[in-house]
Amino acid sequence: MPKIQEARLRHAFHYGEQLQRAQVLFLEGGPATAEGLALFDLEAANIRAAHQWVIDESATNPAAKVLSTLFPLPADIQKARLAPSWRIETLRHAVRTCADLGDLDQMVLHGSNLAIALVDAGQPAKAVEMYEGSLAHYREVGDRKNEGIALGNMGDIYLALGEVDRARECIDRRLALAREDQDVEAEAAAMNSLGFLRVVVNDRDGAVRHFKQALGVFERTGNRRFELAVLCNLSDALAGCGDAGQAEAREYRGRALALARDLGDRRAEVELVDQAASLLARAREPERALEMTRASIDIAERSLNRIGLASLLNSTGHYQQTAGNPEPAMEAFASAAEGFQAAGLRFGEAQARRNLGGVYEELGRHADAADQFAQAERVFRQLGNHPLCLDMCRRLSKAFEAQGNLGLAVTWQKRAVDASAQMDDRVRQGDELGTLGLIWRRAGEPADARRAFDEARDVYRRANAPKGEVWSAYQLGRLHMDLGDRPAALALFEDVARTAPAAGDLMHEA
Repeated sequence: MPKIQEARLRHAFHYGEQLQRAQVLFLEGGPATAEGLALFDLEAANIRAAHQWVIDESATNPAAKVLSTLFPLPADIQKARLAPSWRIETLRHAVRTCADLGDLDQMVLHGSNLAIALVDAGQPAKAVEMYEGSLAHYREVGDRKNEGIALGNMGDIYLALGEVDRARECIDRRLALAREDQDVEAEAAAMNSLGFLRVVVNDRDGAVRHFKQALGVFERTGNRRFELAVLCNLSDALAGCGDAGQAEAREYRGRALALARDLGDRRAEVELVDQAASLLARAREPERALEMTRASIDIAERSLNRIGLASLLNSTGHYQQTAGNPEPAMEAFASAAEGFQAAGLRFGEAQARRNLGGVYEELGRHADAADQFAQAERVFRQLGNHPLCLDMCRRLSKAFEAQGNLGLAVTWQKRAVDASAQMDDRVRQGDELGTLGLIWRRAGEPADARRAFDEARDVYRRANAPKGEVWSAYQLGRLHMDLGDRPAALALFEDVARTAPAAGDLMHEA
């Protein structure tokens, strides 16, 4: 091996060791966590350069090939500091390389970390695919501990996707494994996931019970990092229990904040302060929320928490908008979008652009709103987030109609219809078809309007949605009246009146 190659390999090995040292300190907690972050920040450029070099050389250099699979192993500190896009790229390389080397165990480990990075990047559906592969391996080799961890993570992702039944299956299985193995911490982790499930189904009292059970275990075992996570969840759940839960929520949030500071967990500290600010905003105290968020922004900037900073700027935009300050709101949302973009968080960037477009929308700046909505829609569509894609398509249609561009209004409303079809929600699909018919009607295209209303009526009928069916029939009747075909219009109104008494008011208006 040429001397230059040997030197580069020693350089890469050294910075791989520095990365591992930073990870150990980071996980130790207390002052050591801050030391680990400081070490990583000091060496970040060299660590990334070394990591990229071993990836580039792995095709021709066997030692570099093996080393390229070791760099992603200290995953926790890299999650805290590096963009999801970088982690996804390097972990995918590690998964492929481990498969080529026949190292199945390490390949599965990298696959699990890749799933976490995909979640952070706003791609939960792809993350589930990775976990399914890991789960099959853990079951095959009898690794019940990692099987349980994978099941818990899958359950959390399914909850984020709104698939409550599948989430419950995963969480129940994890709970059963933990109890069979008498693993009290794994059982507590499952209880924490069950708490999330209760929040999703709007059972806050049940969520609080599960979180308190989990908290008691982690307090007894001394697992302070998990204790902090549950304290955060518990304070958030109590905050949603109405006035009765506020005092207890403040108590647990205070404990969580003290623990986060003791552990040196700036990310949790920022999230907790932002949580408190959000509650102030909901209580119609946006100025106090802004004041609190400014303190969090300072923490995020000092700790180089780029993702946390972007999230706080996004929250600041909401508070400024609530306070009736559109210009600062737009500035905050724009900065948040830039921050998420720099961190490689496409979903976060799209959300910030959606929010920025909303301010433009309120101000009647429809062209600017359309520009932001279009950028957001492209990301939501690529990520397969159909509800948010639908929202953007609908608002783009309205923005172009407000500008007098009915052609583009129709185009985007058609995309809204397509997005609603992807959601398997027939009532929503009927609504979007009905809106398309109204736009066609305003555009002076009665034949196209009629097709849209006919299709909407059929969709509503199949969905057993009589109100929608009545509405679409009424719109068809109005369309026939516009065309001077009064007999056809009256026939429609009479037909609807026989099948749906709610049509009476519509007939009277006609």
